[in-house]
Amino acid sequence: MQLDWALDRTGGLVIDEVDSVSDGYNNNQYEGTWSLSGKSKIANWGELRMPASRGLDCGAAEFGPCSEYEDKGWTGYRLQKWAP
Repeated sequence: MQLDWALDRTGGLVIDEVDSVSDGYNNNQYEGTWSLSGKSKIANWGELRMPASRGLDCGAAEFGPCSEYEDKGWTGYRLQKWAP
């Protein structure tokens, strides 16, 4: 798990968004397993990127599902994200 944070001038906790527009930015990410009723599944999530996506992520500067996954529920995401 990765969560980067910082303190503002008043001592308040804030999300560290320094370099959030750069290609290498990654924050608020988790890579692990999710278990329920004795069964485990891979669980990966992140802000702008998905760690260990195993070929799902074809995006350049942020997450973008590869076209071969469109028929597995990602078409709506692609249309919503890149609609004019």
